Amino acid sequence: MPRWPFAALALAQMGALYWMADQPQSMAAAMTPGPIGNLLHIPINLVLAIFVLRAVSPPGPLLRPGAWYGLRSRAGLACCIIVFLHGVLDESHQFYTGRTCSVLDILLDGCGALILLLLPVAASAHRPSTWKPVIIVAVSGILIAIIGWMARPWPDRVLEQLLQSIG
Repeated sequence: MPRWPFAALALAQMGALYWMADQPQSMAAAMTPGPIGNLLHIPINLVLAIFVLRAVSPPGPLLRPGAWYGLRSRAGLACCIIVFLHGVLDESHQFYTGRTCSVLDILLDGCGALILLLLPVAASAHRPSTWKPVIIVAVSGILIAIIGWMARPWPDRVLEQLLQSIG
């Protein structure tokens, strides 16, 4: 299958997330009470990572032996960087629309991409052979989401302070 449909899906999802960032904070908070809103960053960006990984990986069947690209491959690294940069741009955009700009949310976006890239898949030299890394990243993401919901620690405001100083 060609790569362009996956690139189009990734861009469509990024556009939808951009649109959602334009919505008022109160509306978004009402739709996702408690830490659920923070936790949603993980599966949403996991899906984005699937689209991006397929768009940047070489053509051909993704499930052929040795072709499921992980973090140690160029496609996997590109996928992780694109999802992370999208998280930075999305949170920066939220700052300029009057919503909360959170470094913890960017970390949660990265957790979604990392979970995809660390999934153990048979016959792949680029992937771990156990679920341990996936579990570690998932539990870390859950903890980050809960901490971000309970309070905004100082490091969470770093990007916000940087954007305020820029103007």
